[in-house]
Amino acid sequence: MDYYHIVRQPIFQKKRQLHAYELILRRTPLGAPEPSETDDADQEMMREPGPFQLKTIADLTAGKHGMVSFDAESLLAMAPLALPKKHLIMAVADEVQPSTDVVNAIIKIKNRGYTLAISLPTDPAWEPIYPLINIVKVNHRATAPETLQAVKEALERFDVHYMATHLDTYADFAEAREQEYDYFQGQFFARAQAQRTVKLSEEQALLVTLITECNKPAADLQLMSDIIETDKVMTERLLKYVNSPAFLRGNPIETLPQALVYLGEDEVKRFATVIATGQLSPSKPPELIRLAIARARFCELLAREQKSVDPARAFVVGLFSLLDAVMDDKLEALLERLLLNTDVRTALVQHKGLLAGYLAVIRMLERADWGRLHTAITRLKLEDKMINGLYKEAIHWANAYDPDK
Repeated sequence: MDYYHIVRQPIFQKKRQLHAYELILRRTPLGAPEPSETDDADQEMMREPGPFQLKTIADLTAGKHGMVSFDAESLLAMAPLALPKKHLIMAVADEVQPSTDVVNAIIKIKNRGYTLAISLPTDPAWEPIYPLINIVKVNHRATAPETLQAVKEALERFDVHYMATHLDTYADFAEAREQEYDYFQGQFFARAQAQRTVKLSEEQALLVTLITECNKPAADLQLMSDIIETDKVMTERLLKYVNSPAFLRGNPIETLPQALVYLGEDEVKRFATVIATGQLSPSKPPELIRLAIARARFCELLAREQKSVDPARAFVVGLFSLLDAVMDDKLEALLERLLLNTDVRTALVQHKGLLAGYLAVIRMLERADWGRLHTAITRLKLEDKMINGLYKEAIHWANAYDPDK
């Protein structure tokens, strides 16, 4: 069976280190009814042989675990056993009822070594699997404290980790951390912690100068080279990048000038913009920068596909769409410092124009907001499967970003 969309959403540990990704799938076209109205058609791909196998999980999660929800029919069919336990967190879908058959199926699968996640098991019929539960998912916004406490008391004898979901703001995240959750999920990491006027350090000012220069039609390549050369980390990453398997070279490139000549102006601009943006605020979780890079690559690929806007500008729109979260400042004020093209500013600040439409598509896709995604791609006359392909390519490209390497 084939599928139309598969998106990932990060799951964090307490210090915002990436723990895993939840993988959200949709097999029906966006114009069709929601999967719940079509006999859970999105689950068919996990009940029958198809493309959702080890490679799909590994490609999207870059070696991290992938959390996938299974409905009752999938569990009864032992569908999780077709997927690798090394990479899979088997989540019980929220609508699953604890029938005897379902409980027995979960026990059999769990005994094969799989990690088990379930939303708050308030029904006493779930009691036979209590010793097997690894993760309990808790909707932080919708769960009464006394309900959570009752479940914790029922499971206190077992080694269970609790995962807070629906954390939309840093205030939500801070509150959840105080309640001693182990894992955290939501849009909080992609939002500014506090919008304030940020005074740039000397290093940040230099990075802003580099980003500005990279986005000029006629860039001063010598100035770009001088700035990169003063940053040891950036220079090392550039040399590592140009000597990577992506470039089929015989002899290694050992100096910055050689690397700049070999890559060419456009590739250097893109590389420097990405790395400089990531270094603007090292305290932010790397996943925030990966998300920005994925957005940038997606918008760029979409522009190339439609051939109606400059792909380089589309790349910048995607990358800088999270600049307020990176810098904890107002986006409009940050963009003033960068002296960007008018159409880029219009897309980011006023949410108008074709570039804004591209950004809307990737935002709706990230959230698995299928209804609004359908509206966005209909306006742009795009096809479901083409969007899914571009998204996967963008994710693979972003997976290469690692600030520790």
